[in-house]
Amino acid sequence: MTLDNFLDALDEDLGWRKKEISELFGLCQSQDIEVLRKSTLLMIYSHWEGFIKNASKSYLSYVSGLQIKLGTLTINYKTIDLKGVISSCYQSQDTLTLSNELIFMNKYAKHNSKNFTLDKKYLLEKNKVLINTHDNLSPAVFTNFCCILGISEKNAIASKKTI
Repeated sequence: MTLDNFLDALDEDLGWRKKEISELFGLCQSQDIEVLRKSTLLMIYSHWEGFIKNASKSYLSYVSGLQIKLGTLTINYKTIDLKGVISSCYQSQDTLTLSNELIFMNKYAKHNSKNFTLDKKYLLEKNKVLINTHDNLSPAVFTNFCCILGISEKNAIASKKTI
C-alpha cells in the first residue's frame, strides 16, 4: 500500500461516515424526535469506533508495504512480527525440551534483517487479533491502539483513562 492508497482509504472510509452522520443530523434538525437524536449519537459513536479500527489496520498495512527492515522499526512492529511465535511459546506445554523457545530464539536472531510484513489475515474485517475495539473504544482501548501503532499517548487521552 502506498501513501496515496493509505490516504485514499482513510478519505473514502471517513467520507461515507460523514455523509451518514450529516443525513441523520439533518433529520434531527427537521424533527423533534428524541429517539432520532439518541440514534444519531449512537451512530456517531459507531462511526468513530469503526473509523479508528479501519484507520489502524490501514496504517499497519501501509507500514507493511514500505518494506522497512525490522531492525530499524520500533519494538511494537517487532512484536507484531513475532506474535505467532510468542503465542506458541506461551501456550507450549512441552517445557522439558524447550523446542518452541528455541524456534522463537532462532526467529528472533534473524528478525532484525528481514522486512516488516503484516500477515493479511490481520487486516480482515472480523480479525480482532491485533486491532480489537472490544465493542467499546474506551480511552484505555484507544491507548492500546496507539501502542500497537507506535504512536505516543497524548496527555488528553491519558487523563481520560479510568483506574
